[in-house]
Amino acid sequence: MARVFDTSSTPTNPTGSVAFTTNSTGEFGPSATCTLVSGNGPNMATCSVSYTPKVTGKHLISGAYGGDSSHETSSGSFTLNVRIQRGGPVLLTFNGFELDDFDNGVGQLQVLVNGQLVVDIPAGLNHLTGSGDFDAYDTNVFFGPFDITSFVVPGRNSIRFTDPNPFDHFGIVSNVTIVQDGSALLHVSRGRGVDHSFSFSYTFSSPALTLTSFAPFDSANNVVSVASLNQPLTFTVAYNGGAGPFICFFSFRDGDFAVVVGSNGTCAATHAYDSSGKFNVTVTVRGMSMQDLVRGQFRVVVTSDPSSTVVSSSAQTGDIVSQTS
Repeated sequence: MARVFDTSSTPTNPTGSVAFTTNSTGEFGPSATCTLVSGNGPNMATCSVSYTPKVTGKHLISGAYGGDSSHETSSGSFTLNVRIQRGGPVLLTFNGFELDDFDNGVGQLQVLVNGQLVVDIPAGLNHLTGSGDFDAYDTNVFFGPFDITSFVVPGRNSIRFTDPNPFDHFGIVSNVTIVQDGSALLHVSRGRGVDHSFSFSYTFSSPALTLTSFAPFDSANNVVSVASLNQPLTFTVAYNGGAGPFICFFSFRDGDFAVVVGSNGTCAATHAYDSSGKFNVTVTVRGMSMQDLVRGQFRVVVTSDPSSTVVSSSAQTGDIVSQTS
């Protein structure tokens, strides 16, 4: 959609047309040009076309307004990230308190994912022009869900909350949640203030970081025999998703630890027990994004009888005990 504003002291609705172009391969419909119609205010006109990308990658979409007898030409652009979709849509929700101000057709809160505008509140979301207060948003309001799938890239992503207006506004954003297929890519419950002098951002990964296996174990009965005490055991954890580099922290529960840098989706650490007992070995995998943190647990049972010393998992075959922070 294109929105054309008249910002003069005696505004009138712009007329004419907007022509769209792309620097990539895609089709506009029903054509690459649309005719402006009056918007919700006396200084705004809008029109829209559809766009169907034909290749993956970043598509720069540009719109050029041809002007009319009372309005000069103008132009604008934005970037559309096109990728092969794996899984369901990526959805964003959050709460906002006192996000009711707008100035010259621009709201007091803009949300950007990887630098691309998702929503402008309240002006863009409610097609407001001029300046004023949108009374419906002067209390705590739930916003979303917004489909941000086209803005998200594999690996590390960022979401930013900012006030683009240099005026005396202040709002609070809380309960920021990004989900895909029932998995939380990001969840931050605490509230943070936003005004013209302070913005904030979070990072998240797509897909989410998950553990896929934790060895050693026998896939048939979850037991591995150990020849004797003090025999080294190699613990290996495999993981998917997240954004690297990754660090793995092993706690062997006998007072010893190991910190390992992940490589090719795995971490491995070797340890030998010099006493008998039951040890709930844990591993924590940490990536670069805010919510890249998962934990797993594995049970080791060591006896003084070499013939009966075993290592067993605390879950059923192939089941990994893991959770996000």
